[in-house]
Amino acid sequence: ATVSVLNWVAVCKAMRSLALVSACCGAFALDVLPEWARGGQLADMAPAWRTRAAGAPAKTFTAPLDWFGNATVGGVSSLDIRYWVDATKYTAGGPVFVTMGGEGAAGPRSCSETCEELGGAMLAVEHRFFGESLPDHAAPLSNDFLQFLSVAQNAADTHAITEKVKQEFGTTKAVAHGGSYSGATCAWFRQKYPGTVNGCVSQSGVVHTVWDYLGFDETVWNATGVPDAACPGNIEKATDALQAEFVKGNGASIKKMFNAGNLVGTKLGDSDFFYAVADGLAMLDQYGNKQALCDGVRVASDASPTERIEAVKATLFANYGAQFASQCFYDSEC
Repeated sequence: ATVSVLNWVAVCKAMRSLALVSACCGAFALDVLPEWARGGQLADMAPAWRTRAAGAPAKTFTAPLDWFGNATVGGVSSLDIRYWVDATKYTAGGPVFVTMGGEGAAGPRSCSETCEELGGAMLAVEHRFFGESLPDHAAPLSNDFLQFLSVAQNAADTHAITEKVKQEFGTTKAVAHGGSYSGATCAWFRQKYPGTVNGCVSQSGVVHTVWDYLGFDETVWNATGVPDAACPGNIEKATDALQAEFVKGNGASIKKMFNAGNLVGTKLGDSDFFYAVADGLAMLDQYGNKQALCDGVRVASDASPTERIEAVKATLFANYGAQFASQCFYDSEC
């Protein structure tokens, strides 16, 4: 049976924040678009993100490597957690809106219309062991360190930083928010530290783990068929063409064709590559440009497999930039 490339998202989406807009803070500009997806036409749909997302420079909070046991690894006992604060609209006594970190590099978040109306400040916290929030060590992602990559340790980081920022503003009010994985951590954060945040807005929070979950992919698949009924089939045929090249042993040349030569010869390089392709296609639907997806994969009915692969490549390059698949986010060894 043919398996759509979108199914590669199933493995990864459950473990990655979708960067969804939080209802508690109204409508953001496109600074909710992941940083690795801002290199092309999708970002240009809402150019306001370029100024809104600039925000304040990163600050750091030195957190214990182990909040619960004071453990050390190779003499390292702490790591610096990055966070950002947008206080441009803050008025005395206003709330702090806490953007939970997800599985990827974080960045500044802008105070939205609702945040501005309430005189609030926006706090964004980077999840430990992602982005630049790493131990200062030659091998920060070794197993010795990664034992301290956990929901509980992340929640403790976020608790400490939130309390610090609240104290700086002299406020007792805070609301956390997040989507997908960070939606789940938002809910757990509220449960664990009810005195730190007054509430949590969790969107699509993955609080129940389902192995081999295809619900996200099925939703995207169905969405791409309206109004263009041929779109899902075109995606499927392009997937077949890509997978056939890998079966024939041409995976390395295909990766290089997509400027993802960094994924050649790596342990998870094939999975990383297909995740990048699947994620790029799915995000066009997810972030409101389904037409670009369907137009991009539309080719003649008798198009060759090479033409279908070229169409996928052109779609990704146009919407995210030519280096999209080579970015650190899609490289498990980065």
